[in-house]
Amino acid sequence: MLNNDKTLKEAINNGILTVSEVDDMLKMTRKKLVEQKHPYAINSRTNGRVITTVREDGKLKQISAVSMDDMIDKLYLFYFENKKNLTLNDLFPKWKEERLQDKSLNIKTVRRDNEHWNKYYKDHSIIQVPISKLTTKMLNDFFNATITKFNLSGREYNNMKSIMIALMRISIDEEIIMENPMNGIYIKSKLRSVRKKSDGSKLYLNDGFDTLDIIWKKKIQ
Repeated sequence: MLNNDKTLKEAINNGILTVSEVDDMLKMTRKKLVEQKHPYAINSRTNGRVITTVREDGKLKQISAVSMDDMIDKLYLFYFENKKNLTLNDLFPKWKEERLQDKSLNIKTVRRDNEHWNKYYKDHSIIQVPISKLTTKMLNDFFNATITKFNLSGREYNNMKSIMIALMRISIDEEIIMENPMNGIYIKSKLRSVRKKSDGSKLYLNDGFDTLDIIWKKKIQ
């Protein structure tokens, strides 16, 4: 919708459409978007006012308007404009709650993500920036700074990054953003290398099994 608004405004500036024509097109577009998004009936009262219901913070709430056009404007603001100010800090608790209700998810996974949020995200200013204003550069700076600050390994980085990936996916599904700023992320900070166990431990285990095998054979002879 944001892209459509911009295109229509450019059409006015270039003299392709009049202000009145653009206004009519915007109203039609917004009405279609509201009809696609709004699941509840819109009813007219005997006094001429229009009423409907919306779900906000998990609860049903009734709203009213002086006319159908006014109601469409209110619903458009509710479903689309207000989302522009949503932040990662707003989205994470909702995501966590949904995951807690998901019986297919291991509770340990949800707890781990919550621990990572508290450790890497909670005290960083990026979670207060409206998601609609987040840029790839902002995310690049955040990830690289976090890697350096916490001396992250590749696995630790992927674990903490998975939270951002999930929240960006929700943002696109909810039409908070149209493009994913995670695309184009470039990590230049050095990830901590993790030393693998030496083969000596494996040899020791193999030798141990050989010894047990010998003892077992002696017992059955």
